Amino acid sequence: MTIEQAGITWRGVHHSAQFTWDDLAGIGISYYQSVTEETRKKRMPQLDIYEREPSPVGRWPELDRRRRFERPPALQPRVLQRRWPQLPGQRYRLMLPLDDTVYRMIEEAVRAYRPQLWLGWYRRSESDTPLLLH
Repeated sequence: MTIEQAGITWRGVHHSAQFTWDDLAGIGISYYQSVTEETRKKRMPQLDIYEREPSPVGRWPELDRRRRFERPPALQPRVLQRRWPQLPGQRYRLMLPLDDTVYRMIEEAVRAYRPQLWLGWYRRSESDTPLLLH
């Protein structure tokens, strides 16, 4: 994934997707807080990309399996609801490595180019993470 002045480019095995900044309604990192067998809490972050107008199914075939339909986080915490009432229920959810450096780089890049689109971190109610990572 590349974040630059033109927008965000995601590269898959066979296809790539380009989101211009004007196409986006918001970008944030959602997480599910898991409890391990040792009762430690572990966050499982993923990048959520919200388009203003959702792309049709098949536009980016490799991203279709990463498409999620959920209540937007704007309807969960009241602070987000006032700040981002326009978020759609559809978004692309991309796996992220368990690496704080990557999260900081994503946030810094989005804030550098379009700070108004940065949603921050918010909690998911379901894992949405492959079982092998739990």
